[in-house]
Amino acid sequence: MAFKDNREFIRALEKSGDVIHVEQEVDWELEIGAITRRTNELGGPAVLFNNIKDYPGHRILGSPVATIRRFAIALGLDPKTSIKAINEEYTRRTAKLIPPVIVKGGPCKENIIQGDDIDIFRFPVPMIHDGDGGRYIGTWCIDVSKDLDSNWVNWGMYRIMVHNRRILTGDFTPSKHIDMQLSQYLARKRPMPVAIVIGADPVSTLCAAFFIEARHDEANYAGALNQEPIELVRCETIDLLVPAHAEMVIEGEILPDIELPEGPFGEFTGYRHGIDMHNAIEIKAITHRN
Repeated sequence: MAFKDNREFIRALEKSGDVIHVEQEVDWELEIGAITRRTNELGGPAVLFNNIKDYPGHRILGSPVATIRRFAIALGLDPKTSIKAINEEYTRRTAKLIPPVIVKGGPCKENIIQGDDIDIFRFPVPMIHDGDGGRYIGTWCIDVSKDLDSNWVNWGMYRIMVHNRRILTGDFTPSKHIDMQLSQYLARKRPMPVAIVIGADPVSTLCAAFFIEARHDEANYAGALNQEPIELVRCETIDLLVPAHAEMVIEGEILPDIELPEGPFGEFTGYRHGIDMHNAIEIKAITHRN
């Protein structure tokens, strides 16, 4: 069973008992991060926060695929599927890659924010850990970028920190595929388009985190694992394609001439990553579902 979006996946988690809804008001500042981390430490379910302080009507899903059970469910398998069987199924499915299809529109276009209306703080971006350098909009996300001199599109998962209402920074270090692409733009002093996709279907997001060779498009692997093509839609302000059924897409440009601090950030390992300087990302548009 393929999930077109995160909402279908949540319904599957509800049926299997692998998500819990929290209706009590919780604070975006530290509380959501603490609860999510604690449930992970205990091997508990994903947590869907439905009542966030200062942000009525918004929701946050904590750690959608943080257990082997939820990984199996994301692939449409029985929650009790063993790691060995998951491995075998991964190998079988990815033996034949399935390219994405381009569609004219999608749920991620239900709301389009541009110009002076852009303000990332309209959304409940969490302060995850005490001591973090800022609020982080990108932790479980897909960062989409494209090679300057070829058709190679990269989906990666790189953390994204908020600086102000329309400026972000990302952890784009030299060992990562996005930096291979960014270095081309910086050498020519050109801004690089980037799309930060929040709340896409679970398999597409997983593929952004997998180690897939450079110059191989993760969208083809997501299609293979979902056993049907991923639907992509064009961004409004930049020349990139993004999953049409995502909850939210932040369209931006990585600026060649402005660097800002990113971090500190409390990593899943229990250690804190320090502060590095990275190129600023200017938000050009935000599109999102209702």
